[in-house]
Amino acid sequence: MSTTPAGSPVGVALCIPTLNPGRWADRLIAALAEQTLRPDPMLVIDSSSTDGSLGRFEAVGMHVIRIPKESFDHGGTRNMPLDLTGAGVLIYMTQDAIPVDTKALATLVAGLLEDDRTGVAYGRQITRPEHSAWVHAHRRFNYPDEPALYTAADVQRLGVRAAFSSDSFAAYRRTAIEDIGRFPQPIIGSEDRWAAARLLQRGWQVAYVPEARVEHSHDYGVLESFRRYFDIGVFHATEPWFDEWLGRPEGEGINLVRRQAAVMRAAGVRLATARTAGRAAVSWLGFQSGRAHAWLPKAVCRRCSMNPVFWAHHRSS
Repeated sequence: MSTTPAGSPVGVALCIPTLNPGRWADRLIAALAEQTLRPDPMLVIDSSSTDGSLGRFEAVGMHVIRIPKESFDHGGTRNMPLDLTGAGVLIYMTQDAIPVDTKALATLVAGLLEDDRTGVAYGRQITRPEHSAWVHAHRRFNYPDEPALYTAADVQRLGVRAAFSSDSFAAYRRTAIEDIGRFPQPIIGSEDRWAAARLLQRGWQVAYVPEARVEHSHDYGVLESFRRYFDIGVFHATEPWFDEWLGRPEGEGINLVRRQAAVMRAAGVRLATARTAGRAAVSWLGFQSGRAHAWLPKAVCRRCSMNPVFWAHHRSS
């Protein structure tokens, strides 16, 4: 049985999509074993891993569901737990998000359940120690110290910021996800921001709970940054309602670049402003290329994307 906070509807389930998680499996399993909140069930949705790590999850009682790699979808994989469990709260994590204390899951769920109008609560992602000042600035920008609660009324003031969320570490209320028709599928990515925006439109709240923390960051190289933002550009092109309602994201990007440059200068990074501007230019080029993906051959899109499986199902409009 799961140990759930008072007032938790039905129970709490955990879902972790995986693909060759060997590098992270032992750390993640150990961190989950120490949690004061023990979700039940704990589901691993695995895209045909070949690294031999899945037995470690099964050995500690986690339920591993194997799917063909080519059937993975960011939205569809996160819809699967809705059919596999009746839990009223679903925590979604990625395989490389490591809780940093024993109350991370409990604190996140408490933040979700504090107000009946909250549909999703996302936690704070802190930078891995080995990652650069540039990554640290990115995480500090997206995950500040102060908690926040967003409603549709904040959209005019904050734009896309009001619908920020990340299901690398987030808890959803089942009734809220069902209210928006579940996650979209297929979708190239950004399914968490899609869900947050739809929840706001339906009158739900989005909560940021900084006291619930995981270690999770990526120190992308130039090519990886291009590919990541290519996919974000595709998302904005294929979900035009998102920009129509929230506004274009360029202003948020400029604020991020300024923050990153300031942090890198403070850290004594040589040519901090020029290096930040160069990274930003690559990201902008990726984003604009993704927006224009309908004009590109599908083979080119696959090579530019971090999610090549998506293109087997996508039809350009």
